[in-house]
Amino acid sequence: MTISRPKTPDEVAVYQSMVDWAYNQFIGRVADGRKLDRAKVEEIAQGRVWSGSEALKLGLVDELGGLDAAVQYAAQQVGLGNQYRIVEYPRKMELADFINEAMQGPQHPASARAGVVEKLTTDVKQQLRAVEQFNDRQGVYARLPIEVNLH
Repeated sequence: MTISRPKTPDEVAVYQSMVDWAYNQFIGRVADGRKLDRAKVEEIAQGRVWSGSEALKLGLVDELGGLDAAVQYAAQQVGLGNQYRIVEYPRKMELADFINEAMQGPQHPASARAGVVEKLTTDVKQQLRAVEQFNDRQGVYARLPIEVNLH
């Protein structure tokens, strides 16, 4: 999983099998959750994305609303009324927070802190070198938030 070279046919096959697995899981869960025949769900889905109103017509949702409405509905269903609060985990960490946290605490003596900063710096430089190789004339790119290096 690198952006610094084209994918090999074997890598593409692995990615495709991962996508196929996730898609099959999704179709199965929709069929089970909506109590629909799997073939019907596959006919509806076909990798498409539906608007909320179309999903409602197709029986894929019960009603329209956003995350706030869903949380309120769930709270009502378990008898909480409006007596709840939302806490998101894990807390999103900014780069500066990550560096600060990595360098703090008794478990990180000065030599270990220097090693953490050096590794982070090396990783960032490696990512920047990979990005410099991009050549789209319009400057439009997409990248997964993970990178796996096989040694």
